[in-house]
Amino acid sequence: MKFEDIIKYDDSFKELADILEKKEETELLNLSSFDAFVQDIFSLSYPQFSFRSWHIRKICSFIDSVLNSENKMAVMALPRYHLKSTISGHALTLYRFLKCYGDAFYCSYKDELAGIHLSNIKREVESNPILSKMMIDLKSRSESGIHYKIGNKKVRLYSAGVFSVKRGIHVDSVVVSDDLLGTVENPMTLGELEKAERMFNQEIINIPNKGCPLIVFGTTIDYSDLLFKLKDNSEFMNLWMPAIHPDKEHEVLWEDVFDKKTLDIKKRASGWKAFSTEFLLTPVSATEAFLTREEIDR
Repeated sequence: MKFEDIIKYDDSFKELADILEKKEETELLNLSSFDAFVQDIFSLSYPQFSFRSWHIRKICSFIDSVLNSENKMAVMALPRYHLKSTISGHALTLYRFLKCYGDAFYCSYKDELAGIHLSNIKREVESNPILSKMMIDLKSRSESGIHYKIGNKKVRLYSAGVFSVKRGIHVDSVVVSDDLLGTVENPMTLGELEKAERMFNQEIINIPNKGCPLIVFGTTIDYSDLLFKLKDNSEFMNLWMPAIHPDKEHEVLWEDVFDKKTLDIKKRASGWKAFSTEFLLTPVSATEAFLTREEIDR
């Protein structure tokens, strides 16, 4: 045996040892539920927040029930600034990467916004003392490209804006549809809402392979929008949580950050129409909310 061959064997054993070590580390992680993952692992990416908030636990518990359901499809309506993308999009994607094999897909209003979400996911991994050791970034030079090696598997996260989803993409880990309909500041016209709904029904809903979860969430725009229609679809589980009086027990959704006084300030600053749509999940009437594209831009 040549000396070069001994070196090759030695390198192979080191690589195998690294794979086994990563596999053992993954198995030691608390992945028994999405809620456990968020509380024990993902929360380390955000030391400034307490993830013990009841609304975060509620979202995680709901997602766990979706993952354990037969259809694995859900729609959620949540107010702005309440960690809906952070928990339901970013954390869920990472949990599924660790939990199973296969790629994932992240869709948002525009390509640029989807790319921002991917950049945030990379940052969350880099800043996390556990995930940064578990997940080797194979696209470290890319700000938004996601391709990780986790133990002996490799996973990718594809992304697109709702109007640029390509036919033929299929994934196994998770499909996330995050705020497909824009915002009050940059709303879709009625025609664009209808087009977004067609893209969802014709393309996005066909991306997940059998057993792959499809999670749709955002802030409501209009009573005829996709979120309300999926809420009425019996195939989708649904969760609706406005910022004020989200249930019979709580006055506000996130007391630590958006108490009633802070929400009142938001209401006065943004105006009742925007506040009603973005925080109370109660859109203004279509005739008031939607103008022509020229009028919106003006």
